[in-house]
Amino acid sequence: MTSDVKGRSSKDAPSASVGWTALGAIALVGVTLVVGWFGFAMMYDVGVGNPSAPAATTPSTSPSSSGPVSMYLTIVTTPGGMDQYLPANFSVPANTQINFQVMNYDNGVNNVSSSISQVIGTLDGTETVSGGVPGAPTGAVSSLPAGDISHTFSILKGQVLNVVMPPALGPNQPTVITFSVVFTTPGSYTWLCQAPCDINSMAAPGFMSGTITVS
Repeated sequence: MTSDVKGRSSKDAPSASVGWTALGAIALVGVTLVVGWFGFAMMYDVGVGNPSAPAATTPSTSPSSSGPVSMYLTIVTTPGGMDQYLPANFSVPANTQINFQVMNYDNGVNNVSSSISQVIGTLDGTETVSGGVPGAPTGAVSSLPAGDISHTFSILKGQVLNVVMPPALGPNQPTVITFSVVFTTPGSYTWLCQAPCDINSMAAPGFMSGTITVS
C-alpha cells in the first residue's frame, strides 16, 4: 500500500510542473502583447485615450511681421547739378508697415498735372509735410498744388503709389515728408519721379528712379 502511494506521487508531480510552466508562458506572452500595443499607441497616437496626445493644429495664414519698419530717403542735388534720391535701391519686407521719411533738400519747383499732384497708395491716403516754404500746405495732406511740387515718388506697376514732394525752403532747410505703405506681394518694384525735374537725372537709373525689392 505504501509503495503504491509513493509510486502515484512520483508520476503526478512532473505533470503539475509542466502545466504551471505552460500557463506562465501564456501569461507572459499576453502581458508582452498588451505592453507592446500601448507602446505603439503612445508613439503614433492611434487613440487609446491618451490625454497628453497633441491636438491637431491648423497652419496660421496671418502675415509674419515684427512690427513697423522705418525707411529714410534723402533728395539732394549733386555737385554736378543732378537731382538724386538716396538711396535709390533698397529692400523692405512684405506684409509689414513701412514708415517712410523723405528729406527734400531741393528747392526747385516743377509744374505737374493735377493727377500727379494727388497722394495715392499710402495707408490712409495721405502724407504728412513739415517745414518747407512759408504758407505751403503742412500736416496731413492728400494732394498739393500742381505748381508747387519739387519731385514725386511713384510706382506705376504692381502696386500703385504716388507721393508728392514740396520744395525745400533752402539748400540747408529741407522739407520733411512722411508716409506709410504696406507691400502685400513680394517682388521688384520700379519707382520714379514723375515731375520734370532734371532730364539727365530722369534718364539715369539710380538718380530719379530705382528699385524696391520686397521679400
